[in-house]
Amino acid sequence: MGCDNGNSELPAAGGSSIITVTGTNLLNGIKVTAFDGATATFITGTTSGSGTSQTVTLNFPKNESTAANKVYTVKASLDGGTTWAAQTAAVTVSKVYSGETGPAGGLVFYDAGDYSRGWRYLEAAPAAEEFEATWGPQSPGENVIGTQTGVGTGKQNTQLIVAALDSAGETGRAAQLCVSLNVNGYTDWFLPSKDELSLMYGNLKVNGLGEFTGGNYWSSSEGPSNTQGAWLQVFGGGAQINYQKSYTNYVRAIRAF
Repeated sequence: MGCDNGNSELPAAGGSSIITVTGTNLLNGIKVTAFDGATATFITGTTSGSGTSQTVTLNFPKNESTAANKVYTVKASLDGGTTWAAQTAAVTVSKVYSGETGPAGGLVFYDAGDYSRGWRYLEAAPAAEEFEATWGPQSPGENVIGTQTGVGTGKQNTQLIVAALDSAGETGRAAQLCVSLNVNGYTDWFLPSKDELSLMYGNLKVNGLGEFTGGNYWSSSEGPSNTQGAWLQVFGGGAQINYQKSYTNYVRAIRAF
């Protein structure tokens, strides 16, 4: 038996993560607990469903710290909390950002804590570089295979989108415009993934940083319908919606360093 989670990295404002428990001969209603080792606080829920895969949504509070991310270890127990499964998951709630300026002159909105991914920080482009664009045409055959939603996937998503759009003879779409940016000599910009966009909203917009509008911002993550929709975030309230690719929305490129 073990745990996995669909949203492992949350903004400082906190939020929810769907925890999936998998295994054989699972009982109905498994206790799942997220432990914060630093303060010994914990968040508990009970799975719903039956069979070999069950889920529970855990709600994580705001991280008040400006110094460090808060990392919760998520464990599942078949006996109500006496013994715990060896396979665990982790959920990170980002630290509060006060508007640190990145190398390109934008605002840093996420710190992964180390360089194990080849980068540590995510930086949003300066407000002057924000623009409006469509994601792509809404026609059959424009499905971009392989886009993902997680933190750290936006750059690869963008590369996949640009390759598909270029192959189709498209120009001036959101991802294409992101990779063409040159901001203070930095040219490594990309369209944020769904979860990266959520971090940008929660760590910058919610705190009044970055000069964002209250409009809709595109991500680089395709929605469930793939050929027709992609994920965007409403910066007027935080909702994330699968929206038609042919609509014009705001774009704020990011970079990793």
